[in-house]
Amino acid sequence: MAPDNPVQLSKDDLDINVPDFVNRSGVFPLHDVYGNSFASIGSISNFTFGKFRVCYDQNRMPTPYGLGNARIMTNHAISDLAFVHALQGKMAVQETSRQGIPVAPALDLTAFQNSYFTRGNGTSREEATMPLTASIVPLMNQKPQITRNG
Repeated sequence: MAPDNPVQLSKDDLDINVPDFVNRSGVFPLHDVYGNSFASIGSISNFTFGKFRVCYDQNRMPTPYGLGNARIMTNHAISDLAFVHALQGKMAVQETSRQGIPVAPALDLTAFQNSYFTRGNGTSREEATMPLTASIVPLMNQKPQITRNG
């Protein structure tokens, strides 16, 4: 699994190997399905490298699904971009077996190919988002908070 792929903690934990970024800033945030950051390895001002285990915690994550998106600071020089790409190549995310039964069904990414969940052909982003969210809600430990405008 690449470091910019869906996070799925339904039946396994994740081991994330982050190389030393050699005196540069970087961050590896983990986001839930709504885009909210629920955990982060490092921060822009204090980056940490090493091996990390990510486990599902229903008190911090509304679902066992999300996205990990590693970011590494660059100065945009061609030589620096090559160095950053080499660092990205050293990052690794692996599923690690966890004891017990799965906390949710495996994430089925083919759901995102369903035209009912995508915008286009007269369907707005909002119209596509609502049924997609409704399809995820049964898998959630915490129900989404819906507020009323006005």
